[in-house]
Amino acid sequence: MSSTGGGTLRLLDVAAWRMPELDRIVPALGVPAHRVEVLFPPDRLGWDGVAAPYHGGCVLMVRPGSAAPVPAGPFMLSPIAEF
Repeated sequence: MSSTGGGTLRLLDVAAWRMPELDRIVPALGVPAHRVEVLFPPDRLGWDGVAAPYHGGCVLMVRPGSAAPVPAGPFMLSPIAEF
């Protein structure tokens, strides 16, 4: 989690036995936020909103001819996935 200023909360990951919904996570953190950026699939957060592309410095490189499948849609590794 980080606060980007201007009332934006950025969630990098959530570690929990059971995934809480977003409307429970934000108040529990105690950070005032008007906007939440989630940098992982939000499908288990009970989230109802509109996806927006990430305009940061994250680039995925795949070698031509490799066995790695090329994603058909938007794709991103978490910023905390360091190699």
